[in-house]
This record gives sequence, C-alpha cells and structure tokens, in this order.
Amino acid sequence: FLEEIPKDIERLEACLTSADMSGAGYAAHSIKGASVNVGADALGRTAHEMERAGEEGDSKALHHWMPELKRQFEEVQVAMTRAMREKNLLGGHQQSH
Repeated sequence: FLEEIPKDIERLEACLTSADMSGAGYAAHSIKGASVNVGADALGRTAHEMERAGEEGDSKALHHWMPELKRQFEEVQVAMTRAMREKNLLGGHQQSH
C-alpha cells in the first residue's frame, strides 16, 4: 500500500496534466480500492470523489481534490509507519523475555 499509492498518485497527476480524465478516474479508482482495503476511509472517500469526477470529465473537480488526496495519504502514511514501528518494537520487546 505505502509503495503503490504514491505510484497511483503520480499516475493520477500525469493524467491531469495530459487532460486524460478517463485515466485519472481509473487511477483514483485504484487508490479508492486500496484505501478501503486498509481502512483508510477518508482517503477512500476522496479517491471516490475523484473517480466520479474523472468519469464525468470534470477536470476542475479533479484538480480541486488533488491536494486533499495527497494530504490524506500523508496522514495515512505517517500513521501506518508509526503503527509498524510500534508493532516491531513490541514484537522485539516480547522476544527478549
């Protein structure tokens, strides 16, 4: 997830740059699915809005949602990284007993 979503975001940005609304919708769909699978509901909802905008060819809405999508991914990334570190620390602590 943490490795794939940045690639999907780059793909989404490239589609916006080239005015490929269908491609942008597809990239947003990928982000939505992955986000829902890991419980990142806010990110999934934003990606859903972007998917719908892509399907409707609404470039303005896609550009509007892009900063929010990035911000939400950064929050998820920080939380997941922290959780993985804590799990590793707890796991390491338990093994030393």
